[in-house]
Amino acid sequence: MSFGKRLRSLRINKKLSQEELAKTLGLNRSTLARYELENTQPDYETLTKMADFFQVTTDYILGRVDDETTQLSISFSHGGEELTEDEKAHLEQELKKYRELKERFFHEKLRE
Repeated sequence: MSFGKRLRSLRINKKLSQEELAKTLGLNRSTLARYELENTQPDYETLTKMADFFQVTTDYILGRVDDETTQLSISFSHGGEELTEDEKAHLEQELKKYRELKERFFHEKLRE
């Protein structure tokens, strides 16, 4: 899938209008429309904002991969010790909560 189609699909899946997504990303609606129509490409900063907002990789948005799931790989060490499976599971739960709060914040910001 191409970048423009992928971006449009992600936006529609979040039930956002072009205007709402553009406002969230700090863009003009017409700029977002040009991205979706593939008349232009975003800069690196904008692409990164999109990936963060949709919680996908930049490769997924660009259409380079079809797996939208982001694989989080965290390596912590404390005196050479790796995280336990319980600690990893706890961090994954906390990250999921953070992402949900972040998404709610964006939706609340759109309503302003």
